[in-house]
Amino acid sequence: SCLTSPSINQIKRSISILLEMNAILPLPNYPITPLGYHLARLPMDVKLGKMLLLSICLQCLEAGLTLTCNESPFINPSDSNKLSQAVNAHEKFVKKYDAVNPRFVCSDHLAIVNAYIEWDYNNTTNHHNIYDWCNKNYIDHKAMIDIKKLRENYRHNLIDIGILSTSNTNNDEIDDVVEVDIVDNLIMKSSTLTYKQKSLSLTEELYLTLSTISAGLSPQFAKVAKFKLPSDKAKKKSKNNQNLPSRLMQSDGSVLSVHPSSTVCRHVQDILDWTSNVNGFIAYHKKMASSNKSSIYIYDGSVIPIFSMLLFGGDYIYDSPRGQAIICGWIKIKINELNVAICKRLQLEIFDILKVYLEGNIQVNELTERQNILIDAIVLLLS
Repeated sequence: SCLTSPSINQIKRSISILLEMNAILPLPNYPITPLGYHLARLPMDVKLGKMLLLSICLQCLEAGLTLTCNESPFINPSDSNKLSQAVNAHEKFVKKYDAVNPRFVCSDHLAIVNAYIEWDYNNTTNHHNIYDWCNKNYIDHKAMIDIKKLRENYRHNLIDIGILSTSNTNNDEIDDVVEVDIVDNLIMKSSTLTYKQKSLSLTEELYLTLSTISAGLSPQFAKVAKFKLPSDKAKKKSKNNQNLPSRLMQSDGSVLSVHPSSTVCRHVQDILDWTSNVNGFIAYHKKMASSNKSSIYIYDGSVIPIFSMLLFGGDYIYDSPRGQAIICGWIKIKINELNVAICKRLQLEIFDILKVYLEGNIQVNELTERQNILIDAIVLLLS
């Protein structure tokens, strides 16, 4: 039977998403941009494709390949005691960032990236005990094998569209072995460009990966704040909101819950403490209503820096009289005009470098130096 034609509303929604991502331009006939051209050639959701392409620009391709697989290898037992043990095991994969910023230990996506790196290392160097390692860490070995295959397929896709060189073909057989936590010396190529990726510090690794997550998941953000619900009216009134619970709110004002299997779940109450009671933000990919429709859960989330939303959350407007930037039409960030100008300039620089990559107009030394300066600026701003 023939495929059902999309409805007018579905077409309008798709156009809106592509405009939001700068994949097409808001001109007659919606001309496609270089980003849109390459997204059309990648066999994945356009948001994940943008995440992957941007990870090349930000020199964190290995994390981008894993994130783009959009598959969790984590086993979440139905038994509550075992589930708690599993979340503890999964959370340890982001504990290495404690020294940089403990806020961002709350990330299912970072946990998956680092779990894959450690699994691949153990699978290569200690293959006979890999099942014991998986059982101890509540990891699905078959899911990890699937992620490894997908990473290899996506790497080949990037080679086919001219973003990477053929020297990267076998990287998934040899990468991630030298260091468990930091992948360096990755050889990358775009068109005629060949260069060695800069070795990332732990701080750079954290903020660049979070930036990639922000770019790929935008505008799927939830705000963490202390606010009252109608059911709170009967509770004792207070002059401030300090005694109210932290809650997650989405764009329409409705409340979200974090699924117990997420590493973010146990930290929702702490996020505001880390930000001195300034609103915190979580980027997520998947949300689903509970079986009785009483709650909407997010299953995978990452606490992200506010500036990463300004840099990678798409276009935004600045309300000068109120001194605030409005992201995605509902997230309001108090910020001065100088910082807005810096963010706008960096945002243009990011997409200019991405455009150079995609169009193949490369100057080897200029682009790598330009990228390193850009990365330093982004890390400085986010930290």
